[in-house]
Amino acid sequence: MAACLRHVTVPRWEEWASVQAPALVVYAKNGMFTREQQDLFVGHRLGTERIDIANAGHDAHLEQTATWIRALLGFLDSRRNPAKLA
Repeated sequence: MAACLRHVTVPRWEEWASVQAPALVVYAKNGMFTREQQDLFVGHRLGTERIDIANAGHDAHLEQTATWIRALLGFLDSRRNPAKLA
């Protein structure tokens, strides 16, 4: 496990910036990342959408499941119906 984790601690800004697929980043207000880290990550790739979920920690998908699902479905729906982005 330690060997696997070593690879995720290395910044991969170039790879992240090169992703061409639509991306949604979901953060929990009480999660493990600072606001500065969140802003840096989202801001590093143009077109990245962001949702912040209140009253949740790192496991927002478990703590605020309905909110997380609505966010994901809304993002997917906007990809199917680009007119909704306007």
